[in-house]
Amino acid sequence: MTKKETIKNYLLNQTTQIDSRIKSYIFDKDGKYNEKRDVFFRLKEYIDSFLKNNSDPRWIIMPGLRGVGKTTLLAQLYNSIDSNIKKIYISADRVIGTLETSLNEILTNYEELIGSSFEKLEKPLFIFLDEAQYDPKWGIVLKTIYDRSDKIFIITTGSSALDLGANSDIARRAIFENIYPMTFGEYINIKYKIKSHESIDKLKQEIFFSNSAQELYDVIESRKTKINEYWSKVDQNEINKYLKYGTLPFTIKFKNEGLIYDQIIKIIERIINLDIKNFFNFKNETISQLSKIIYALSNTDVISISKFAGIFNINKETLFQIMESLEKTQILNKIYPHGSNYSQIKKPSKYLFLSPAFRSAYFNTIGNSLDELNYMGRLLEDTVGLYLYKFLKTKPATSFTYDNAQSGADFIVTIGDQKIIFEVGTGSKDARQIMNTAKKVKAKYGINISNNELSLDVTNNIVNIPINYFLIFN
Repeated sequence: MTKKETIKNYLLNQTTQIDSRIKSYIFDKDGKYNEKRDVFFRLKEYIDSFLKNNSDPRWIIMPGLRGVGKTTLLAQLYNSIDSNIKKIYISADRVIGTLETSLNEILTNYEELIGSSFEKLEKPLFIFLDEAQYDPKWGIVLKTIYDRSDKIFIITTGSSALDLGANSDIARRAIFENIYPMTFGEYINIKYKIKSHESIDKLKQEIFFSNSAQELYDVIESRKTKINEYWSKVDQNEINKYLKYGTLPFTIKFKNEGLIYDQIIKIIERIINLDIKNFFNFKNETISQLSKIIYALSNTDVISISKFAGIFNINKETLFQIMESLEKTQILNKIYPHGSNYSQIKKPSKYLFLSPAFRSAYFNTIGNSLDELNYMGRLLEDTVGLYLYKFLKTKPATSFTYDNAQSGADFIVTIGDQKIIFEVGTGSKDARQIMNTAKKVKAKYGINISNNELSLDVTNNIVNIPINYFLIFN
């Protein structure tokens, strides 16, 4: 069979059998539709607007950490489009790895299959491309296709490294919708089909935009009935499962925790050996050190570059590049120390895991020097860091840092000229760190997330928010 015939057979199979292949992403084990994440509905609005008005944007790029459910989201979007509308679903990893061809060859042959060049299309065509980073020329190929017809709508997914392969030409044409690890609310909704009341969801805004601790406390207090109704349906033990691995959607289908952690370690290995290796110019001996460095990071958060460089016998410049690669591929969430740009360079940064499941996997497969309480505390801090990162990423004039002074607070969120202090802990926790930091930065108010009851410290302008409350404000 010639290569052209192989490609043609692949395309025929894709158009006739794709619906059955994506069923596992669309339906649960009982044959019911899987619940959809919030991002699905935002993206569906772009699709509907295009079909109704032929409007932009008509190229969506969805980068994200491996394991966060991008393929499921792509399958759900594909399935949401009426079957009488022309659409094609391409898995780049299969095209490159199995067929040993390219995205350009696939799309050229697809034109022949549909009997029309893209320029002559009279009706909409949707191109769904999964794992785009497997073709190093994905950007230029899709840019060319995009420019050839305004009837084409493209949806592209890939690992976080997809951002690294984009250029200004792509950025002018496409919108980027980063897919993040799940919030607790998404985890419970997908696992048990239980949603929180919309009045609870709105509390996310109140966390950041209340005028005082009193105002924030009052609005949370007024929602206590709805919050308690939610928790009457949800087992509190789900909190620990979520913190350990529930931020990654694929883990919901697994019953065996050992298998879950094995899969998470494999994800980390793929990020190292595919994404980082292909996008960063590291020597093989450096690549071989990355897993050990990540493991070492799972035991700590604030690191000294000089100390780590000495431990691993790596020069500081290379270690800076390694940390940058782990940040850009979204293994790590870098939190700068609070202060001027100069002081941020001099002082150590805090490195959290964007998904606490990564820290948890190392703790449960290799071991860890932390006791259980401190270990869960680190996972909670990762999770709060994820919530802050996700919420603030698209907000202008915002940032979040940490106070690196002894007994300083975990997070300082800056919105415009206002500052909010966050302290995080899994046990019963006092507010000394918040008070220490709040005085220095003249904070609007402080938030203490712990196992304490909901309460208000009027004197120090601090709201104590229970962990189970904060997790559902998503």
